[in-house]
Amino acid sequence: DKSETTVHCNTSKASIEQIKASLTAEQVQLRQSELVPEVLYLRDFEALEELEAFENGWIQVQDLASVFACLAADVQPGDFCVDVCAAPGGKSIFAADRMKGQGTVISRDLSEYKTDYIKENQDVEHAPFGMSAVVRGNDIVKPGVIFILRNRNKDINTDKKNLLHPFYMIYLSDTGEVICDYLHPKKLLDSMRHICKGKDKPDMDLCQAFNKATADGRKMGHYSDLLHAAIESIISVKEESDLDSLFSVGETTALLGDIKGLDDFELITFLVIK
Repeated sequence: DKSETTVHCNTSKASIEQIKASLTAEQVQLRQSELVPEVLYLRDFEALEELEAFENGWIQVQDLASVFACLAADVQPGDFCVDVCAAPGGKSIFAADRMKGQGTVISRDLSEYKTDYIKENQDVEHAPFGMSAVVRGNDIVKPGVIFILRNRNKDINTDKKNLLHPFYMIYLSDTGEVICDYLHPKKLLDSMRHICKGKDKPDMDLCQAFNKATADGRKMGHYSDLLHAAIESIISVKEESDLDSLFSVGETTALLGDIKGLDDFELITFLVIK
């Protein structure tokens, strides 16, 4: 039906039922593909970019044929996927979504003008969660990992100490030592800016070494351990902050907004520093 817009659901960010409920609440008429549950057909809306699901990166325009290409390849978490006919980028994003944050997708196209379409469609807002980059460290920014997380609990940060809430940034050394905790985002952002500024292309030697060390994303145990250490550091820093509030003027935060562990967070992205 030419009057319908075909979209795929980014299930790494929201469930299909959550997406359908959001669209229905905005009076969008929809039907779900019988062949591919992640695909929806939408109609009777004024502007796609104004829909909550689109703004949140829950849906992306993509025709069913390009979805079939990913399904035929049977892309799984931990795979190494090369999309050699990538423009304008929809298949690559769908493949990355099916990897659930584990694996590698390389997008290529034979025609230079088509690769420009891929660049134009590199929309950070609609990229899957869990993507990573690797960069070389220096004397100022030591080797380690910078994690960017989002808290699922809106009641956290009642004391307003995390200036980036609901986002949390933590910088750990390669051995799990906290270099910069989430209460110092400016220092952490300065470090990221220092180490990444001017680097608009991947360091292929570094990427190949990282892919080899992690078996192309299939063996991420070390970084999984560091992620757990990052969560533990957030809990530890918050507990210390809560204890401090017991001895300060004003309302205590010790009984407000408990962080329990990994389930309270979504991994947005992480930067590996070598």
